[in-house]
Amino acid sequence: TFYSVATPANNPSRSAVWTDVYLDAAGKGLMVTISSPLYQENLFMGVVSIDLDTNRLDRFLATDYQGYLVTSYDTIIADGNLSENTEIRRLSDIDDLSESDIKSLESTPAGTVRIIGDHFVYKTIFSDAPWTLYIIESRGTILLDALIRSVPIFIIAILLFLAFREVEFRKKAEDQIREVSLTDPLTGLKNRRYLDSVMDKAMYHSDRYQETLSLITIDIDHFKRINDKYGHPIGDEVLVQTAKVIGDCIRKADVLVRLGGEEFEILLPKTDILGAAETAEKIRKRIEEKEHPRAGRVTASFG
Repeated sequence: TFYSVATPANNPSRSAVWTDVYLDAAGKGLMVTISSPLYQENLFMGVVSIDLDTNRLDRFLATDYQGYLVTSYDTIIADGNLSENTEIRRLSDIDDLSESDIKSLESTPAGTVRIIGDHFVYKTIFSDAPWTLYIIESRGTILLDALIRSVPIFIIAILLFLAFREVEFRKKAEDQIREVSLTDPLTGLKNRRYLDSVMDKAMYHSDRYQETLSLITIDIDHFKRINDKYGHPIGDEVLVQTAKVIGDCIRKADVLVRLGGEEFEILLPKTDILGAAETAEKIRKRIEEKEHPRAGRVTASFG
């Protein structure tokens, strides 16, 4: 009888004893029993036994992955199969596991995941019962499941990437629009709007740090006559040539803009009136020296 495992003769340590899996004679199916001896001092009083239906353990193991609860006798208590089972099985009865796979299972440290054959295996040992739990699943199933679970993450990542690119494109487009709005399309110089945007800051900086600040205005002489005589394309060439000559005569810190028509303006930080006059004279000479192939010599007035 099952309770005899806990009698003094079979259990001198007086500990609780678990039976192996057995088929219940009363027709309740496969069961395991825990039996604990009762003592009054050193007098053996009897054994208390509790039967456990393995179908309940099957319900605990009914997960997406294949689990096997195995006794110390190497028999399977439960495997998550909820159908009625009256056959006592061992790990060696599992078709997917070879003899070498089973030896590898037994030598696998508890609490670890290993690849054995074509399977991922997780092993854990119970402290309150002489049982070992193996979670065994094929690598293909695990990888497919991981892929399926990763699809939403990939989709979110792609959407975030597309959103980020859209933001970058819009920012770039806004920067380009802003740049176009502040640039003279003919000469490539900044325009009056740009000068207005930096003038207040330059004047504030000059006042705060007591630094000089100068402004030079340039007007090409008799420009309307050039347009009338040679046509607007030649007039445009004169404007481009003049812009380049001026640009070659100033510092990187200076701000050159085309105000419109034949007018240009230069903002010169840290420059007094004498320095501005010297720069203006230098530019005047260079403009006069640089003859245009069609329009000839061009002059300009400064203020």
